[in-house]
Amino acid sequence: METNDINFLLEKVKTEDDSFIYDEEKLREAISKYKIAYSGIAIKILSILGGIFAGLAFLGFLFLSGAFDSEISLVILGIVLMAVSIIGDKKIENTIVDTCCIALYVIGFSSFIIGLSEICSMSYNAITSVCIALSVLSILITNNYIICLLAVLTANACLLLLFQSCISPESIIIVIANTGAMLVWVSFSEAKIISENLKFNKLFKPVRTGFFISFATGLIYLVVAPLWETSYHYLWILSLLIWPAIIYIISLILKLFEVKEKKKRILVYSCCGLILAPTLFAPFLSGCILLLLLSFYFNYKTEIALSIALLAYIICQYYYNLQLSLLVKSGILFFSGLVFLLFWLGFYQTIKKDGNI
Repeated sequence: METNDINFLLEKVKTEDDSFIYDEEKLREAISKYKIAYSGIAIKILSILGGIFAGLAFLGFLFLSGAFDSEISLVILGIVLMAVSIIGDKKIENTIVDTCCIALYVIGFSSFIIGLSEICSMSYNAITSVCIALSVLSILITNNYIICLLAVLTANACLLLLFQSCISPESIIIVIANTGAMLVWVSFSEAKIISENLKFNKLFKPVRTGFFISFATGLIYLVVAPLWETSYHYLWILSLLIWPAIIYIISLILKLFEVKEKKKRILVYSCCGLILAPTLFAPFLSGCILLLLLSFYFNYKTEIALSIALLAYIICQYYYNLQLSLLVKSGILFFSGLVFLLFWLGFYQTIKKDGNI
């Protein structure tokens, strides 16, 4: 947020409420910290990867030297490294220290899980359960963006693997539906969450991003895995869970654009129905549409670009995997494209007639 934007916002609030009091110096300091924390994420990720590889190389050296013959050493090392990373990140606000703390946390997490699994002779399901518990605990303790993001991704991935192993491969639909529901809930509860307290304010972005990536990854897994080819009687359930969210967001977008004319609303909902109907047994397609609409409504530009790229990839993958003749595939693409063109034509005419949109 630039200085002019801050001044404009503060003046607007003061105009509406004369009793509003604020500490301008503290406010600017907090915004400065926010910009430092969330800027250059790509550079941070590259630094993290470098730190992780360096740490793994060091662990490999210790392993070859015989320092890790005892599993207890791995557990102790894991606990120490995780504690140092979390405490160091809270005490020192520096990009280099921040990157080192993230690398130490990942190495400590891995060492703790490996050592504990060897000591207790834990099963696959027990290991994933411990990973979930440790990830949730990390989210509650840390304020670091990347650590929190990694913890959310780890928890969701382990939960998916746990359901797939304990119940059945089809049960991952439950996890994907839950991830999507959490993403929608967190997105619509932004104002309530960030105003709750400083802790929730800092965790909102990484948690939301983690659920976005987890849901997108789940959709990719559905289209890549052979599940969608053999379990149509399960996949339609996920589609029916996604559709109401899509329709609700479309209604909000129509309200945002002040589209009140009944004919236009009927046209939009009809096109929506035509687009969603073919995705009944392909929830990964309707899931991509949900991500795109959600990102568009909240104006998350990065997520919009990622959603479009994801939709293009999944359509190509789905088209390639279809066990149909080339003629039928061409027909599906033709009619799908026709529906999208009609939808765009109706939307364009609406924009042309209503200059306020």
